[in-house]
Amino acid sequence: LETILMHPDMDEDQRRQFIERAYQQSGRLANLVEDISTINKLDTQTDFYNRLQLDLYTIVENVLQDLSLRALETGATITHNIPKHLIITGNYTLLYSIFHNIVDNAINYVEKAQIHIALTTQDPANLYFSISDNGQGIPSDALPHIFERFYRVDKGRSRKVGGTGLGLSIVKHAVIFHGGNITAQNRSEGGLEFIFSLARRSN
Repeated sequence: LETILMHPDMDEDQRRQFIERAYQQSGRLANLVEDISTINKLDTQTDFYNRLQLDLYTIVENVLQDLSLRALETGATITHNIPKHLIITGNYTLLYSIFHNIVDNAINYVEKAQIHIALTTQDPANLYFSISDNGQGIPSDALPHIFERFYRVDKGRSRKVGGTGLGLSIVKHAVIFHGGNITAQNRSEGGLEFIFSLARRSN
């Protein structure tokens, strides 16, 4: 932006290129600030997030709807087996972020991704889920670190897709907020799988 201000006679195409780059970077900065704010609130202000009775089927459907255009553009397919009226007492924003961030990562890093969200089992206290893709997985030495803040398996590609490096850390904190835990593993048939639980009623 400073370059544009200092060169009022700049070629129009070059001016537009600078403006587009500035716009992209401001968007990334806004996303970063928002993600850092979310992490800090989950660390220190858990009372900030209210808990309501929510239908997880509706949340997952909303995630798929919001990601449908990007899935179409990248050739990704997303399926799920979440039943209707699967009720949980929790926070909508955080539950949405769990499913959205994991699926969004798969769309970003897997070519023509085939993503499946599954309710694997349930009991009176907890719900158990799996989100898997058909990609190449990630190096085994990276698995213990993927939920750490700002950790990137592929630094170059992460910059290209514009991630903040906080998405999976938010996922982990959101799962813990809902009385669950989460792990990731490479699938024997290929791809990455996230396995996590959520308490039907969290404190």
